[in-house]
Amino acid sequence: MRPPYIIVGLLTQTSGLGAAARACYTALDDAGMEVYGIDVTGHSIHEPEQADFTFRDGGTMTGPGTLIVHIGGGRVAPVLGLLGARMVADKHVLAHWFWELDRAPDQWRGSIGFLHGICVNSGFVANAVRQIADPLPVHIVPYPMKPMRTGDATSIGNGKFVALTVFNMSSNFYRKNPCAVIKAFRQAFGDADDSVELVVKYSNAFAWPKGERLMREAVGDARNITLIGETLSREALDALYDRARAVVSLHRSEGLGLVVVEAMMRGIPVISTDWSSTAEFVDDSTGFPVPAKLVPVDDPQGNYTQKDALWADPDIDIAASHLRHIRANPEDAAQRSAAARLHVEETFSAESYAAAISRLSDTPEPSG
Repeated sequence: MRPPYIIVGLLTQTSGLGAAARACYTALDDAGMEVYGIDVTGHSIHEPEQADFTFRDGGTMTGPGTLIVHIGGGRVAPVLGLLGARMVADKHVLAHWFWELDRAPDQWRGSIGFLHGICVNSGFVANAVRQIADPLPVHIVPYPMKPMRTGDATSIGNGKFVALTVFNMSSNFYRKNPCAVIKAFRQAFGDADDSVELVVKYSNAFAWPKGERLMREAVGDARNITLIGETLSREALDALYDRARAVVSLHRSEGLGLVVVEAMMRGIPVISTDWSSTAEFVDDSTGFPVPAKLVPVDDPQGNYTQKDALWADPDIDIAASHLRHIRANPEDAAQRSAAARLHVEETFSAESYAAAISRLSDTPEPSG
């Protein structure tokens, strides 16, 4: 592909899409590649939490180059229209897509004629997108991450066993499935053991206010579960991770599973549903996968309306067993988390992403 590279996306939004756009921009910039950004946050339904991100503005760059558009398939055409025909002309246009179910929405086919190719970060998403992307190539590229600091496992929480789950309500409450984590924790340790604690950190509660009520109902009378919905600084969030002896994600499906990847990079043992993208890097050597049966998607939040779509129903009993095992066997947990950290640092490196982008070759001009 031809420089300059222009990352188009939600560069100042706190969503997963925003984080991905920022990470890709930074990876190319750190690699010394000519990269610019165009922020379209103000033209979307944006969340109240805003990210502070500095980038070189590419909004007026006409002529040859490569646009990498971090927008869902249903909004590619409007975003390119926003940029204008003069800016888009002569550009190689790639979409960088995430999707959480086993087939991308048929409505995304309308974007195909505006693109030269599609980038994804996992085989699971590649399989979902290829079903609607013909004749476009679908490229699997690494999600770019930098190594993260690790806490001191010998002094975490004054000896308390702390399990942590983190999610964004805007990313769909029912898919993230926090009530399953609460249920597994209560089953593992009961409600009155003060030597253990589950911390549920969530953001953007406005997106599904019912979710807070459902979590409080799931907590019930348990005295060892803490719900945190307020905005935390990066330092405060790091402190939460530093306290954690386990990070739990009993998701129903993930297009990547960024919280799981971050926990592995921090050297924290992870318990994760053995389905979708996380199953590609969490196994018995790198973490504690939770088997699941596939069930029809039932999403009262209304984000997923595809007929015949499936997602996972993780096994609560096994998740509870994993929690007890990690607490009772810290040496085994530490061995798996050390292997996990090495694996994800290699798989998700920013350098690998920059190299993958530089290797992609041009494809025929779009027909639309």
